[in-house]
Amino acid sequence: MKYDIERDHIEMSVRELCESALLHGDIDCHRSLSNLRDRAADGQKAHQKLQTSFGALYHSEVELHNTSKLDEVYFYVKGRADGIICHNGNYTVDEIKTVGEKQFYSGIVDRLHTAQLYCYAYFLCRTKELAGVNARIIYYNVDDGEIEYHEKYVTVEELRNYYHQLLSVVLWRARFLRERMRERMPAAASAPFPYSSLRDSQTEMIKECYRDIKQGNRLFCQAPTGIGKTISTLYPSVKRMGEGLADKIFYLTSKASIRREAYGAIGKMNDAGSRVFGIVLSAREQMCINEGAKKRGGRLSSNCCPELCPYAKAYYDRVGGAIEEILKLSDRFDSQFLKKFAKMRQICPYELSLDLSELCDVIICDYNYVFSPTVSLKRYFDERFSGGREKYIFLVDEAHNLPDRARDIYSSILSRRALERIYAKL
Repeated sequence: MKYDIERDHIEMSVRELCESALLHGDIDCHRSLSNLRDRAADGQKAHQKLQTSFGALYHSEVELHNTSKLDEVYFYVKGRADGIICHNGNYTVDEIKTVGEKQFYSGIVDRLHTAQLYCYAYFLCRTKELAGVNARIIYYNVDDGEIEYHEKYVTVEELRNYYHQLLSVVLWRARFLRERMRERMPAAASAPFPYSSLRDSQTEMIKECYRDIKQGNRLFCQAPTGIGKTISTLYPSVKRMGEGLADKIFYLTSKASIRREAYGAIGKMNDAGSRVFGIVLSAREQMCINEGAKKRGGRLSSNCCPELCPYAKAYYDRVGGAIEEILKLSDRFDSQFLKKFAKMRQICPYELSLDLSELCDVIICDYNYVFSPTVSLKRYFDERFSGGREKYIFLVDEAHNLPDRARDIYSSILSRRALERIYAKL
């Protein structure tokens, strides 16, 4: 979801709208939404096979869009319908889903499929000025080739009410993003330096950062401890972000003391008028408040399911309201703040920190969240999830440590104890 300040509208895809509005249920490490997305990507050939089998009347991958106004907010939503058929003036809109284990798709995913279909059906009705259309979901089982059809005639009034209901769920987020671009980013661009005076070395560093961010260059700085490197890199980065040259800033450091310093620098800049939101991301082990899970041993993430963790149960039912509330309480969020709030709301603080980070301007975290192939933040750095549309500034503290960290990240480890456990089961 992005706010286009020139056109004064919120822009998002149909899939993004439906997932944001309808995602619900538990955190379950064995049944993640990413697995569903990977499965859908693997089914692209099956999509094409079905689409070409329907004949000349079938139009596949039809681009549709719509602009609607809800409570003074304009939403521009776009996407591609899998297929549209027009026969004797009657229209059918298709949503094709490739599945494997059918029962796995009988809950939340069915709702998402229906929502996507109804969005496309509504857009078509508005474009063609139709009274209604046939809305059809086609399930194709990639394991056995079986096909199921679910078809229903839906009026334009029903589709409009359903679509506006989806928009109403994401309205608070749209208002937050609109305020960010209209008010908070201009404030960040014009905010003064948060201290009364500047050292010569700070002046030079700020100028270099400010120039190289605009030009898209990499800048390597070497300076003595204590001259104020953190604020001297964060301040010009925040200003450039306020000017529209970046969507987020990642401050990367392996030290807790530097994380606290960067966190404090955000507070100083906000006191001076910047109005940015910042968050510190910590490891799952540090964020977990399920004491029973910590005592069980093994990988902590294996306990992230509703049977073993009360904070995983119904997480997605509660997290939307929790994020809306926490954004009104503060503009900075560290691990202590998040854990206290999450315990009060009975939700997982680790997952909350990740979801909340999407609405923050500055993310303070360890190198691994960007550089590790296994734990990097896929919502930002994997185009299957992020769309590859955003622009980021990376501030890497003590970058000379990266080679050693990279060796650790990309080196395999063979555990004798693990081998012994496997051998004992043979």
